[in-house]
Amino acid sequence: MKKTFLIITALLFITSIVFPQSKVNVNSLVQYGDKMFKVDDDKPYTGKVFDLYKSNGNKKVEGYYRKGIKNGKWTYYTEIGNGKYKVKYTDGTYTVAVFTDSLGNDYTGLPITDEPEQDGTYLYQEEDKYDFSKFSNIFATIKDGELDGLFIYWYENGQKSEEGTYKDGELIDSKYWDEDGKKRLTPPIKSADEYYSAAQIERNAKNTKASLENLDNLIKHYPEHALAPQAQYLMGDIYMNDLMDFQNAINSYGKVSENFVGTNRAVEAQFMVGYIYANILDDIEQAVSTYQTFLEKFPDHELAPSVKFELENMGKSINDIPALKNIPN
Repeated sequence: MKKTFLIITALLFITSIVFPQSKVNVNSLVQYGDKMFKVDDDKPYTGKVFDLYKSNGNKKVEGYYRKGIKNGKWTYYTEIGNGKYKVKYTDGTYTVAVFTDSLGNDYTGLPITDEPEQDGTYLYQEEDKYDFSKFSNIFATIKDGELDGLFIYWYENGQKSEEGTYKDGELIDSKYWDEDGKKRLTPPIKSADEYYSAAQIERNAKNTKASLENLDNLIKHYPEHALAPQAQYLMGDIYMNDLMDFQNAINSYGKVSENFVGTNRAVEAQFMVGYIYANILDDIEQAVSTYQTFLEKFPDHELAPSVKFELENMGKSINDIPALKNIPN
């Protein structure tokens, strides 16, 4: 009996070497519910999968399904730039990814596409959904709400754009490269999207100076871009709500109205100037003038009723305004 068992074990070992487990192209599987199946099989698929890029025939992904759900180690390869991601799935979910850039350096973080809401180490992309076929745009660590440690930008082609070191939100060292990998002494000009994304991340990390610099660079280098009025408006919002610098907030909102006529942000900026004069600086004369100008320019805008309400009740206390006096404190 023992001899028979050994023979069977040996045969199984030899079979696994000579006939290793085959892989299937992930596109040949079909999804039912939350599980993947082979077309001609009624059981959820268990086994290895792969995919290739149609653009160049290079490997796109390799991984493993267990009972129709992603499980274990998966590797995703970027379409350009020789980067890759290693992700470990447990019952179809993962928490972090290890991103390897074209130089072979590893960066471990949580892939995100929105501003981080808590401390942690992140891989950020300007996408609706994180795309493992593309390089990360930014690698950063947030500690106590501020940037801390290594901070990296990449170009779309996979070349490193900027590498910096932060300590308690302060940049203490930085290096820069062109898209072709050549070192440079000054920061490279980013795309409008990159400037805006960087500004949001810096603001979330309470680095308002760096956030404002990115927004200013966006407007300076891309004054005709669709994000330019939004960037100028966001500068006003930062001065108003983060720095409590109301004069610079008025100046920033004013530039939206002056330089981006015809945009919705220009209308909202005009309203915000009046709001600051009326409700923060208590400058009734300027508030009335600003609001009257708003109604002359935008009489049919959705904010017009709010402006009329402000003008009708300018200088009154809450108790003297019927619509507000019964609102609990």
